[in-house]
Amino acid sequence: MGWRNKKPHFNISKPKYLLVLVFPLLFSFLLISATPHIWARALTKEEKQEINSLYKEALSCYSQNDLYGAEDIFRQILSIDPEQKKAQVFIDKK
Repeated sequence: MGWRNKKPHFNISKPKYLLVLVFPLLFSFLLISATPHIWARALTKEEKQEINSLYKEALSCYSQNDLYGAEDIFRQILSIDPEQKKAQVFIDKK
């Protein structure tokens, strides 16, 4: 007789193991993926000022029908702060 003849002491298909093993992993994944803004770093004062300056410049380009120039500036804003919603709206609209 050896270890090969013994039955495993647990059955992974039982519902209690599903609750203990699978659901916590699934919940952790959903929590982390659904809240990226929690993990984002805070912008410095200089970065905020630069974003405001670039935003004004982008709006100026946009009002002069320089859409490519405005898009470039909005992309610069997103490179500083990927969560910048105003710039993302313009990029998505284009």
